[in-house]
This record gives sequence, structure tokens and C-alpha cells, in this order.
Amino acid sequence: MTRASGNKVLGSVIWGMGGAAGQALFQLLVFVVLAGTLSPAAFGVVAIATAVIDLLNFIGRGGITEVLVQRRELDQRTMNAGFFASLISGAGLTAILALSAPLMARAFETPDLREVMLLLAPICLLYAIGAVYEGILRHSFQFKQLALRNTTATVVSGLVALGMALTGWGVYALVAQRLVATVWSLAAMMVATRWRPTLDIDPRDMAVQLRQGSAIAISSVLGAGNQRLVDLVVGFFLGPVALGYLRIAWRMLDLLYELVVRPIANVAMTTLPKAIHAGRSLEDEYIALLRYSSIFVVPMFVGLSAVAPDVVPMVFGQQWATSAGLLSMLCFVGLFIPLTNFKSSVLIARGAYRHVLYLNALECALSLLCAAAFAPFGLVSATVGYIVRAAIATPLGFVYLERVAGISALRSAKAAVAAAISAGAMLAATYALRHALPHDLAPIWRLVLLVCLGAVTYCAAVLVTDRKLLADAARLWANRRSTEPTPAAQEGAAT
Repeated sequence: MTRASGNKVLGSVIWGMGGAAGQALFQLLVFVVLAGTLSPAAFGVVAIATAVIDLLNFIGRGGITEVLVQRRELDQRTMNAGFFASLISGAGLTAILALSAPLMARAFETPDLREVMLLLAPICLLYAIGAVYEGILRHSFQFKQLALRNTTATVVSGLVALGMALTGWGVYALVAQRLVATVWSLAAMMVATRWRPTLDIDPRDMAVQLRQGSAIAISSVLGAGNQRLVDLVVGFFLGPVALGYLRIAWRMLDLLYELVVRPIANVAMTTLPKAIHAGRSLEDEYIALLRYSSIFVVPMFVGLSAVAPDVVPMVFGQQWATSAGLLSMLCFVGLFIPLTNFKSSVLIARGAYRHVLYLNALECALSLLCAAAFAPFGLVSATVGYIVRAAIATPLGFVYLERVAGISALRSAKAAVAAAISAGAMLAATYALRHALPHDLAPIWRLVLLVCLGAVTYCAAVLVTDRKLLADAARLWANRRSTEPTPAAQEGAAT
């Protein structure tokens, strides 16, 4: 990674994380109030509806965002073709969702599901329309605008949901939150890009974009949509109330993911193909992403696992104690997230669109198999199924990338060793401290002590296990300082 590209990537990640931090904190505040006001059944009904909608959204966008990001240049005709392709698919899926709502309500034996799905159906159209606008922003590295979009959409939709929940609207508060966020997000991107479609369309380019994007869209359903598919399986076997408890736990995990993982993933989607265009090593860029994201991400998830029994009852109340235990288990999925999060970006950068589809199809089949095998035995068993799936899928992904993209599986695995060992030391230290502390100690003080010990233990362990970390940090700081204009240069530029 060159000095200029490294600084640009770092700046994009910082903007993404800054926006994600504000967004996650506000989402947590809204989430706390909604969890204290609404029932697990309400969360479960909306979880089933949004699982279906999210799966259709991946199809409706047609992979257009990712296709546009891969283009060297974007012109008006290219963007027109992508816009109308996603518009047509989004409109069709909205109609399908509305027509299937009664069938879904009967299948899940949840009458309220019909009306919720009908109200949320327009999201498929709105989300598809936004595909080109997001592609334009990502292509030009305008992650600041994307961060502002996400933050403002979260604040506005959260305030609407809070007002409705506190005035007795029940499940419709969650429905309104999703609708308002989607509308606001689309409007913000339209303002940021200042782009408007015209009827100057190249049908051949539309066909090319749909053909390239179809593999990405289906692979998104099979990859990123894995969680939604599993939600449907759990909801079918255990019902909306049990799914509500599980979704509360997953929601906490999602907030952490959006805060510390999503910004890196978004930048990686743009950085990796540009590394190839610039003649840099894709494998080196990928391994660096694995290493640094593991060092930063893994302790966040493992640390949340250590403190979940204290955090969830303290924040949400004792009625959500079931979710606390589930969250403590689910956090171990974080050990595998940095190792699997960039594989699709690597394959897309190589132009291996169909291999993204094949790999995600394999992982989706594994997810559904684990869900069907574990979910019928209860919530704890279903949670174990998530972890088993991640533990099996990670080495499979390494082997697949090595054969298709030439990325060494051994180098990929070694990139996360320091983070895994250090997180294990942190977990052991916090576990020992928890059992040593008095049982009557106030939860807030127990939480403070666990967090402090965990942070100190992890930092010390990672500096021992990854001896190059300090040198890399010093070099990055020196590079940043060397790219800053000197006072003399600033004065010369002014004259």
C-alpha cells in the first residue's frame, strides 16, 4: 500500500467510523427505549417482515452499486442504465411482497405479519432506486457524505420511532422507523450527488450491468442475507416471541458490527479494485486488512461477550436477561468476522463475480443446515448453531480464496493469530476477575473493573504477540506527517 493510498484509505475509514459511532450511539439510545416499551413479540413480528424485505432488497438493487464501483469512470449513460435497471426490479419486488403478505402471515401463524409486510413493502422500491446514488458516492470516495446520510437517517427515524412508541403505537413504531430511515437515506444521497437520471439509456450497458450484478445480488442474498434466512428458520420453529429475544441479542451485535466493521468493509470494497488498477499486490492489501481489522475488531466482540451479563440487564432491564445469555454466546462469532468479511471484495476486485455466488451459496447452505439442525431444540441450541456455522465456514473461505484468487490460506490464518491469542488472554483475565469480585458489588463497578482489566490485558498481549505493531503505527504516523504541507509550502502556495 503506497503512502498516498494508505492515507486516503485511513481517512475514509476514520470518516466511516466517525459516522458509524454517532449512528450506533443514537441507535443504542433508541433501542433501549423501544426495548423497554415494546414486547418481544413486536420485535419478533418485525424481524420476520424485515428478514423477507432485506432478502428482496439485495435482489432489487441487482448488485448495481458494486458494479458501478468497479468501473474506472462513470458517465451519464452508464448511471442511467443502472438506475432504470434497479428501478424496474425494485418495483416488481414491491408488488411481489405485497401479494405474498397474506401467505406469509398464515405460514408463520402470525396474523399481524400481514399488515406489517404491506406497510413495509415500498422499501423494496426505494432501496433499489438508491443503488446508483450509493454507487456514485462510493466510486468517488465520498464516505463523508455516506456517513452523514446514515447518521441523519438514524436520528430522524429514531426520533419518530421514539415518539410513536411512547404514545402507544406499539409495533407500528418499528415499522415507521424503517420507512422513515429508507426515505431519508435516499433523499440525502440525491442531494449529495446532485445527479438526476435522463432517458438517454444504453440497453446493452443495462444488460451488462444486470448480468454482472446478478451474481453479486444473488451472492448477497446467500452471503449477507444469511442472517435473514436463519431468522426465518428460527421464527418458523420457535415463533415470534423467541425470535424477539434472539433479535435483541443480535441487534446489540449488529450495532457493534456497524460501528467497527462496516466502515472498514465499505472502504475495502473500493480500495481493493483500485489497488489492482494501480499495480499493487492484491494479496498484500488483503492480508493487511485482515491483520489490522482483526487486531481492532476481535477484542470488541470478545470484550462484549465478557460484560454482556452485566450490560444487558443494566441497560434493558431484567426482562431481557434471556437475551443477555444469548448475546454472550453470539459474540464469539466476532472471532471469525474479520476473517470472512473481505472475501467477496477480493473476488469482485478480481472480476470473479460468479465465484462470489458459488462461495456464498456454499455458506448459505451451511447456514440453513445448521439452523434447521439446531433451532428446533430451543434458543440456546439455535445460538450454538450460529457459532458452529462460522467455525466451519471460515477455513472453507480461506481454501476457496487460495484456489480462485491466489490468496494464501496460511497467510490469511496467520494474520489473525495475534488478535485471537490476545483476546483469549483478555477473556481469561476478565473471567477470573468476575469470580473473584464480591457478589454484592454494584453492577456498574463490576463493569468498570472488567472493562479496564480487559483493555489493559489485551493491549499488553497484542504488543507481545505482534511485535511489528508499534513500528507500523510509528511509520503510519510519520507518513501522515510527511504528507502535511510545511508552513513554507503553505506560504508559497498562498503567494
